[in-house]
Amino acid sequence: MNNILNAQEAFSALQKGKNLLCRHLESDFLPLNLFPGTVFGNPDYQFCIDIEKIELAGISFTKPCTIDEMEKGQEIYVCIFPCAEIHKTKFNNSSDVLNFIRCGVVQRDEENAKLQMQAYHSFLGLDLSLTINGVPDTEKKQSSKRPTKKEIEAHKDVILDAIATCIDVDEVETVCSGIEQYGFNDDQIQAISTAKSAKLELLTADESDLFEGQLASDETVAWNAQLQELLERVPETKTIAEAKALTRYTKSWTEEQRQPLLHAISSRLLELEDPQPKAEPSLMVKIQTAPDLTTLDALEIDVGGLDPIAQPDMMRIVNTRRLHLESAANDEDQAS
Repeated sequence: MNNILNAQEAFSALQKGKNLLCRHLESDFLPLNLFPGTVFGNPDYQFCIDIEKIELAGISFTKPCTIDEMEKGQEIYVCIFPCAEIHKTKFNNSSDVLNFIRCGVVQRDEENAKLQMQAYHSFLGLDLSLTINGVPDTEKKQSSKRPTKKEIEAHKDVILDAIATCIDVDEVETVCSGIEQYGFNDDQIQAISTAKSAKLELLTADESDLFEGQLASDETVAWNAQLQELLERVPETKTIAEAKALTRYTKSWTEEQRQPLLHAISSRLLELEDPQPKAEPSLMVKIQTAPDLTTLDALEIDVGGLDPIAQPDMMRIVNTRRLHLESAANDEDQAS
């Protein structure tokens, strides 16, 4: 095991939901639940994270690294498919490293990186010389046999599948780099080139839509935040001029964006023009209780003298009362 943890690190990993193994001195690692809780305070015990295994073509290797487990400066091994290379590096949060992690080709140690590469090639029926950081792997027997047409065609299919699953432009370029070393014929190269162009066009269009969508989303969030702030200030205004002045912050807004604030200001203006308590009912109450259409027509004239911002809401109340009175009058005519 190369991910030995001390008691403090192990307890922290346990809190994060990691599965742990434990051992006494140099014995074999076993599941943590087979040990008493006192092991965390005993220096004779060691811990490690139990990493899930994957089996491919009869070869078992640890599940590739995930982004959430990475720490800056952590040693990692990147399996470069399909050119049979393993690169030892350190996690630095760069876009290239993140892309490799998303593609599931990053291991925590060289042994499992070799196993993953071996399983990949075995599954495809390939026999390629493994290279680690530019140096041929001496543990693997070098093969002088030239790949068959079937192997080359299978390799082409792997590259096409890899292009289809790429999530950004850099990933596409990485997959398509160095394809000349595989002995593809003109038709195979053309197929890869066509797939690459189509994927790049799709990714470029997606990135443009995402950028525009993000701008629209950011603008909506900013507008909503400013709207909520202004709505909170409306009830605090003390004069008509102070209430109306809030509209100066909305010059860049659309008419639809202004409506919630204008409605709030309109209601506040009615309160400021008809302060309570007051012996005489407010104009709004008079309209809502108008006994007939003649009285309502007279009150409508009074609405015309209100502040322009308050007039639309008051006219809606007038129209509602008019419909009610006209409906009542029609019912009386039908009854008679």
